[in-house]
Amino acid sequence: MPDDLPDLPDMPDQVLISSPTQFETLSSDVRMRILSLCKDPLSVRELAQRFDVPVTSLYYHVNLLESDGFLEIVHTRKSGARLEKIYRVAGRTIAPGPDLFANVDDTSAAAKAMTAIVIEPARAETEDALRRQFDGDKQPISLGRLMTLLTPAQLKALESKIEDLIEEFVADQKGDDAEAREYSFTYTLVPSDLI
Repeated sequence: MPDDLPDLPDMPDQVLISSPTQFETLSSDVRMRILSLCKDPLSVRELAQRFDVPVTSLYYHVNLLESDGFLEIVHTRKSGARLEKIYRVAGRTIAPGPDLFANVDDTSAAAKAMTAIVIEPARAETEDALRRQFDGDKQPISLGRLMTLLTPAQLKALESKIEDLIEEFVADQKGDDAEAREYSFTYTLVPSDLI
């Protein structure tokens, strides 16, 4: 995080997808990576350095993420003769809003886009982690898939336990531990026709 930032307000827990048009914004690998990097406040210049691309190639993506509510400007600072905007994700997670499903015309495309938002980054991160493992990285990874029968009460209890566990670990994060490494955690609890 840049040293010259003032104390920032706490990040909200969620950004809600309220319009099907927001799916298109999230369907870009570049924009998903920008969101991942902007968990910490960054300028477009700092993003360009991390991507190793010209600054001009990122403005479109950053502006689209901001206009759709996924990034927010948390600070501006002088950079030479210009004002430089500092961006941060607008929430820790992205979730469907309560009225989203009522506003969807093409349900097939919406379902595909929503799945891609979750699954595609998880697939890419998992493939990268496995490649690093094959190349000798000794950091542990954990993969698994389970199919089981659950009653509605058991499903609700499992969802609650997962949410509690996530909250416990997220609330206990400390960025000053040299051994800490960022991990991606993805899960889906969906009824399956295969059972």
